Amino acid sequence: IAKPGGFIASKLVDPAGNPLPSVALETAGSVSLTIVADNGTKVKKFSEPIDLTIDINPTTKSPKTGEVVKEGDSIPLFSRDEETGVYTLEGNAVVRKAPNSNKLVANVKVPHLSDWELAFYSNSPNGSCDAPSVTINANTSAGIFITLYNTLTGQVIYHDYYNLVQGPNVIKFVSQDKNVIAEITGLRIGKTISSMFPLCGGNAGIDLDIEQFDEVDIKIKAVCPAPSNRTIYPSFPVYYKETGNGEFDFLGDVVNGRITTNVFKAGRSVTFGTEYEGKWYEYTRIIDKAAYDETMTLPKDNKVCK
Repeated sequence: IAKPGGFIASKLVDPAGNPLPSVALETAGSVSLTIVADNGTKVKKFSEPIDLTIDINPTTKSPKTGEVVKEGDSIPLFSRDEETGVYTLEGNAVVRKAPNSNKLVANVKVPHLSDWELAFYSNSPNGSCDAPSVTINANTSAGIFITLYNTLTGQVIYHDYYNLVQGPNVIKFVSQDKNVIAEITGLRIGKTISSMFPLCGGNAGIDLDIEQFDEVDIKIKAVCPAPSNRTIYPSFPVYYKETGNGEFDFLGDVVNGRITTNVFKAGRSVTFGTEYEGKWYEYTRIIDKAAYDETMTLPKDNKVCK
């Protein structure tokens, strides 16, 4: 979840949990770690720290020297709790060269799962403009993308996904360049939901009237024929698309035969897809109720029925 172009860590603590002043981050590299147990619970901590390698953007410059970072330099290491949005300044990482390549990396030990970020920081925004913010007033929870562009070069300098909650959502930026503008798009809306706006020169307020979708609970079981008569509650990743339109998007993981989602609109035809043992399977149905209890009959010679 890299944040190049600068975001403000407005909730920042030290490793002991003591509050620190807000800082502006200049990301050098980042990794997001998520592991889900068989029962669907997210793993949060390890019994022992694990080794993690973070790739470093080779164009990253050190604010101390003004030069591109090199092997032996030190970059601050942050973690971010995705549930609370709190950043922790964990310490520093040393820049190394990856074995058998000239790529710059940092090898760190991490004790828990979260977003890990190498970033230089300062206590005031870079450039001459104030740190702007965007207040997005959403009529329902939804996922959006925010993209930052440089209007002179056309370069995309930042692109990331955000989960909005119902009501006001305040997102703070740091602008490195007065030519940087922002655009908001939404997967569930399928179109640009805001015109581009500059990040320098004040704050922006946007009202989003997001199409509201219905929550659907899906249960799936597989049944073996006699003499086994075995019932299986499978776990597998599932993908979806509106029937006849575009490419498949990841819906989520069916865990022990169950998944609940709110990305569907009643009355629409949806095609589901998954891969099993190297073969792709598709299944289409019209979403016409809030709960499904699906049963699949497996062939007698299926290996799980033997």
